Amino acid sequence: MSKNPATGKIKIMLICCFVLLGSLIVTPLAASPNQSHSQSILLAATGPSFDYIVTILMENNGYCEVITTCGGGGPYQTSLAAAYGLAGTCQSDSACSIGGYSAIDHPSEGNYVQLISGDDYGFTGDCGYCPARTSAANIIDRIEASGRTWDAWFEGGSGSGTCSAHPPRGGDHYAFITFTDIQTNPARCSHLLSTTPSTDTEFLAELNSATPANYIWLTPTDSNNCHDTAMSFCDNYLKTLVPKILSSTLFTTKKAALWIQYDEGNSSYPSDFIYATWSGPVVKTGYVGTGSYNHYSYLKTLEVIWGLSSLTSNDANANPMTEFFGAITPPALSTTFTISPSTPIVNLPVTFTSTTTGGASPYPISWNFGDGATGTGASLTHTFTGLQSYTVTETATDSSTPTQTATSAQTIPVVASLPLSTSFTFLPTNPTVNSPVSFTATTTGGTLPYTISWNFGDSATATGTTVTHTYATAQSFTVTETATDASSPKQTATATHTVVASSSLTGNFDNTWYINNCPGGTETISNGVLQTRQSTPGGGSNSYGYCTAQRGTFPWHSTVGTALPTGITSVTVSFNFGTSSLYKPIQDKQEYSPQTRLSSAKETWPHGDYQPTLSVLSQESRSEQRATCSTLLT
Repeated sequence: MSKNPATGKIKIMLICCFVLLGSLIVTPLAASPNQSHSQSILLAATGPSFDYIVTILMENNGYCEVITTCGGGGPYQTSLAAAYGLAGTCQSDSACSIGGYSAIDHPSEGNYVQLISGDDYGFTGDCGYCPARTSAANIIDRIEASGRTWDAWFEGGSGSGTCSAHPPRGGDHYAFITFTDIQTNPARCSHLLSTTPSTDTEFLAELNSATPANYIWLTPTDSNNCHDTAMSFCDNYLKTLVPKILSSTLFTTKKAALWIQYDEGNSSYPSDFIYATWSGPVVKTGYVGTGSYNHYSYLKTLEVIWGLSSLTSNDANANPMTEFFGAITPPALSTTFTISPSTPIVNLPVTFTSTTTGGASPYPISWNFGDGATGTGASLTHTFTGLQSYTVTETATDSSTPTQTATSAQTIPVVASLPLSTSFTFLPTNPTVNSPVSFTATTTGGTLPYTISWNFGDSATATGTTVTHTYATAQSFTVTETATDASSPKQTATATHTVVASSSLTGNFDNTWYINNCPGGTETISNGVLQTRQSTPGGGSNSYGYCTAQRGTFPWHSTVGTALPTGITSVTVSFNFGTSSLYKPIQDKQEYSPQTRLSSAKETWPHGDYQPTLSVLSQESRSEQRATCSTLLT
């Protein structure tokens, strides 16, 4: 039999075509809503259609209980699907003229397990909270192995972020806790997260964060997901939530897709058709899918787009829903830049840094500095040599096709020097008389070198960047620091602080001393230091009480009054809280221990010995008293 030349040419052409297809992904042809139910192919360039996916699972409604064109009660869900992509055109919950997405099991649990593992593993009875039931592989294994991240949210419940995570329906509507390598792994349990049912605040916060997970799941409550409520209720729930998702930072700046589906309808597999829709910036608009899909297609789509290996033969043989993703239009390109220092100085380098978003990276950046100089790069330096204002223009281009361009411009004044500015610090911050205080000035701007002078408020002065001064009296002083630069004409800047110098005596009470009922009713022990205060204030009196004495049951005995040296305005007394002490710390209070009191005690101070007189109280019953532990400022 002779060969047909035409047949030979056809074979050659087909071979060439398949060679050319070697580097391309074969996906179903995008069909318009009016196309007939036929299967063909679309050649799409390699690369993921989305980098992020958000999945929301609804409950127990077939296709025509949702879509209004066949009697459903979900007008918002119908409009969302019409705007983006809907899996199939169906005339009933069990019949579709174009494509369709079928649930597999009844009741719920098996469907949820299938969606993240490729099998129901016999879990088809709605066990409730039955964690760690299988060690089978799941989609989280594949996601983490690929270097991607994930978070699985549930509304309400308890144990967020822990291995005690307990969604309201247990694992029936949240299969992540079904798998041992998730539910018993603390690192993975930290991704089992609860969100507020009424607002989904925490869930939405992730979508608006700087680092959202690549794979995000949401299980609504049984009210919000239509399990326990009418279609109108959950349609309004999605009407409120979905716009917040689509307007989030994730969906306005990233390649993100939103997948919403019901877990099961009212028919039987393979014709248990349910509402299943894709939406978001990477999804074709006004599109009806022509392929035949089921729960395993959800997994297959992730596996194809993200290059993940299959989990079972079920997802390996399923149809991926890649037909819903066409050419992606990148977000609009925008760019801005910052300079450092914010006010450039002539003949000194200035750093320019651009920030570019949108478009497709990488971003080539070019600069025009307004003085005839140019440059390239996201960050670079330039030195201006003239005292004038320059208009600096930054231009960013992206790597999309066609290329996008964005510009940013600023008018920048160049000065000879920055305005002179000065400030100072002093240590210690609570100085005492006859002890040195260190003052340190910090000066910027102007022209070096700087001359620093000081007025300490007590008629004393000094010069230098760092100086010390000792106050002889206990009072408040206004300290003024003056900085002068070397410019012509000279610039001057000043700084002032109020410094309070106080007097202090320190000594050790022995264990016969106790807090008594000093004026005000509260005696203070702070960090083991008994803070004392004036017992008879007023009229410039220097008569102070140590606020310590022997104490018994009512009436308490009087405080010990001791005249302090002239000029003393406060007394700080160290108190030993050793094991023999009658006071011992308990959190922020001091505990009073009843003991037999001694008749006198001697206290040694740097200014001499004082012999206070104490009343004798012996063998009296004692009542426990407590003093608040807080700092008393004088």
